[in-house]
Amino acid sequence: MSERIKAIHSNSRLSLFSESGHSPFFDEPARYGQELAAFVTAANNS
Repeated sequence: MSERIKAIHSNSRLSLFSESGHSPFFDEPARYGQELAAFVTAANNS
């Protein structure tokens, strides 16, 4: 489903956490924090 949503919304960004289950913030906290910070920065700049 995520691939389909990405195809429909060309300005979206798909980020897959292959080492995580349903809790990437728990399984990969450093990466999750970095991606969340980048998302917030980009949202504030648009």
